[in-house]
Amino acid sequence: MTTHKTTEIANTLRDEILLGQYRPGERLPSERDLSVRFCTNRGTVREAIKVVEQLGIAHVQPGGVRVLPIEEATLGVLSHLMDLDKTIEPYLIANVLEVFGSMLSLSARTAINKATPEQIAELTQFLAKLRNEKTMTESHWRQLGQQFLSINQNLVVRLITNGLKTQFLGRGGSSQDRPGLRKDQALKDLLENLANAIETSNGDAAAISVLAYFDYLRGLRLEQSQAK
Repeated sequence: MTTHKTTEIANTLRDEILLGQYRPGERLPSERDLSVRFCTNRGTVREAIKVVEQLGIAHVQPGGVRVLPIEEATLGVLSHLMDLDKTIEPYLIANVLEVFGSMLSLSARTAINKATPEQIAELTQFLAKLRNEKTMTESHWRQLGQQFLSINQNLVVRLITNGLKTQFLGRGGSSQDRPGLRKDQALKDLLENLANAIETSNGDAAAISVLAYFDYLRGLRLEQSQAK
């Protein structure tokens, strides 16, 4: 009962802050006022406020709880922002794709530069399979990204990538349920360039190809949102 109530209060306060009902620097209502509002005890309210504080959108200090600017929040608020304000969702998605592309590009460069001949052969084989597919799916890029990550063994990149996948790539159901991109000439050229970069063990060229793909994907997303 207490856990459910804590979650309910934390989620409500989180959404109200993200929607701008409390401005940065403003105080949240007191524990007493919140306990009356939510028909619970102050201990439950206190636990809920801890959850909100962990998201980086509020700070407990003497005299009350102050709201923090959204720029100081953690990655955990991203999906909630997109759910709450559909008008900014396309632009947040574009931002996520930009960051995700940068991370995967970094991972690709490092992986290709340090890969063994056997690992290069595996990547080349996967790219050949990818180029034969009629569409490009989210699952394809997840698999390729996992191969890069497993080669370069950069824990920080892996953790950041996992956070982005949790907040964005997992939205809207299983990746198998979402349609892939039909390959136009631009997409075919991108895959060919990436395949050539892998075959020649050119990490810089691989990184450029990965960035180009995510730039392509961002452009499509923004075009689709503007067409609605």
